[in-house]
Amino acid sequence: MDRDIKRHQPGRSGRGDGWYMHGWRKESVTLPGGKMRAEWVYRGEYYDYAPDAPRLTVRVSAAVCALILAGAYVLGGLMPSAGVLTAYVAYPYFLELLPIFYFLMGSFWLVYTPGPMTHRRFHASFRRLRTAAWAGAVWMAVPFLAELVLLLRGETGSYGRELTLLGCMLVCEGQYGMMLLLTGRYPVTEVEEEAKSGAR
Repeated sequence: MDRDIKRHQPGRSGRGDGWYMHGWRKESVTLPGGKMRAEWVYRGEYYDYAPDAPRLTVRVSAAVCALILAGAYVLGGLMPSAGVLTAYVAYPYFLELLPIFYFLMGSFWLVYTPGPMTHRRFHASFRRLRTAAWAGAVWMAVPFLAELVLLLRGETGSYGRELTLLGCMLVCEGQYGMMLLLTGRYPVTEVEEEAKSGAR
């Protein structure tokens, strides 16, 4: 078999549909000794950065942004401020956990994948990271504006704590923006046949 063919055991589904199963085909392969066995073989597209892209910089940045994002979000949530005790601020703030979770998953797989990607890995890393960054940046504006309303209405005992919460939200927005900027400048796109070797 060619060296760019990927074998996998993707589970029970043999339909080959959806981003997770895209490109996987069940084929008969010849084992050492001449025996035949059905295996899942990847025949789909491969994706990678442009040859001149600083892939290490993007991967390290993804890891750093994920850590800062998680830290700022947890700090804001644990801050004993009026915002996290007020429903119209707290509820949208804690719903932000969902895009942050997907951002962390995407950044993990992006950092873990040094070379070309299968369709599955492309969606699990690069595409998931960008989608989560967009969703998180847009949704974080909701608790941020709600916190500003809280401040303007004077429903707070400590302006320092409320400003710290706002600062944590801005830090989160900054990490989203940084990854959108980097992944937009250095996108992962489909590669040619000769670049498939070593894909994950």
